[in-house]
Amino acid sequence: MIYFIGFFFELSKNQLMTTEMKLPLSPLGKLEMILNVPRKKLLDLTKDYKFKVLKKGEILFKHGSEVNDLIIILKGNLRIVKLLDGREINLTLLNSGDIAGAILLNSSSQSFYPGDIQSINKSEIILIPKNVYHTCWINDPDIYAKIQNHIQKRITYLHEDKSSQIYSIEKKLAIFLLRHFSESLTKKDLAPIFTKREIASALGARTETIIRAMKIFEKKQLIKIERKEIILLDINKLKSLSV
Repeated sequence: MIYFIGFFFELSKNQLMTTEMKLPLSPLGKLEMILNVPRKKLLDLTKDYKFKVLKKGEILFKHGSEVNDLIIILKGNLRIVKLLDGREINLTLLNSGDIAGAILLNSSSQSFYPGDIQSINKSEIILIPKNVYHTCWINDPDIYAKIQNHIQKRITYLHEDKSSQIYSIEKKLAIFLLRHFSESLTKKDLAPIFTKREIASALGARTETIIRAMKIFEKKQLIKIERKEIILLDINKLKSLSV
């Protein structure tokens, strides 16, 4: 079976910001967490939101900044990165359709970002104020259950990433492809697009190393690369490499 990855739903700032009537038609209304919610509830969930377009490499929040918003990634990819002994360490990656800050906002005390929140490529995000998150998001049983599932998945990823420092580049790449692409198979408008340089940055490897590894994957017919699309050809073999 062949899986096609890498399509974007194009969203202009005007579409999102002009009138309330436009909001349910945006990718925000397609996020799994709030899928098919009524228009009025969607407007309540996004009360006083801020829409931002981030340039490649732009820092949204700095390490140590207080967490005051739920971050929703509409388009593009972000990472949480910190410096350790002068070296950049990626704490986690965020794709289109992901949320960030929920774990910290659920804390009963003040919380601060553990690293810089930085865009990997041009990205579009929405910030939901803390008070709206607490009054509208976590007070909805269905949405809260989905948030908890998202948090659990994020914690699992953090544990996996901590262990992955000793993995081979092939294993790291297989985990990366399965994590950041396979879950978007039915959500082509939210699927991520990464350059080889961006994948290298995410995995803490040299670009040349990633190019060689992806060529090996292509030769083994695990993936196929067409322009900016990555096509996963053999999910099962990639899974076997990731364990």
